Amino acid sequence: TDACTGFVLGVADAFNYEYQVRHQEDCLPERATMGQMRRVVTKWLNENPELHHEAAHMLVRNAVIESFNCETDLRWVWDY
Repeated sequence: TDACTGFVLGVADAFNYEYQVRHQEDCLPERATMGQMRRVVTKWLNENPELHHEAAHMLVRNAVIESFNCETDLRWVWDY
C-alpha cells in the first residue's frame, strides 16, 4: 500500500542520512525506486519471520542495511 511504501521510504531515508553523517557516503543506491525499496524490505521480512514481533522501524532499518550490504554498526541487535 501507499502507507507501507511511505513508511519504508521514511525509515530508509532517515537511516541513509545517519549513515551519511557517520560514513561520509550514501549506503542506498541513488537510483533505488520506491517499488524496489518496498520489495527489498518485503523479501527481508519474509526471510526473517522470527523477528516480526519487533518494532517496524527496526525491521526496515535492518532490511535496508543487509539488503544493500551497508558496512556499518548502525544495525539493531536483539538480545534473546
